[in-house]
Formats: sequence, C-alpha cells, structure tokens
Amino acid sequence: MAAVAVAEAALCTQQIAYNGNQNMIKVVDSTRRTVESVDISSRAIAALNGEIHTISDITRVIKEIADQTNLLALNAVIEAARAGEQGRISQW
Repeated sequence: MAAVAVAEAALCTQQIAYNGNQNMIKVVDSTRRTVESVDISSRAIAALNGEIHTISDITRVIKEIADQTNLLALNAVIEAARAGEQGRISQW
C-alpha cells in the first residue's frame, strides 16, 4: 500500500515538473519575442531620430532663407522710400 502511494506521489511530482517545464518554455519564448519586438522598435526609433534631424536641418535652412528674404524686402522698402523722397526733392 505504501509503495502504491509513493508511486502515485512520484507520478504527480513528475506531472508537476513537466507542467512547470512547459510553462518555462512558454515564458522563454514570450521573452524572446518581446526582446525581438523591442529590438525592432529600437531600430525604428533610431531611423526616425535620423529623419527628425534631417527635417530639423532643412527647417533651419528654410528659416534662414526666410529671414534673409525679409531683410531684403525691408531693405527694398527703405530704398523705395528713399527714391520717393529723392523724387519729391528733385521736383521742387
């Protein structure tokens, strides 16, 4: 009778160990997939970061051109006003 109980306990323990092993396999696989996903995301973020720097550089150049254009337009207005003044003075 005791031998039967020991055998049943051994079978139960074996089943628990098997189930634990299966759960560990699932956890390891899940962790591997998570690591792969994080790696893919990390590469995508790095690529986006590079694109952001490129866009930032282009935006800076556009702003500089706009600033220069505004200065040229202001200078043109000042010169036109001077020419208008010179025209009025020369008419008198």
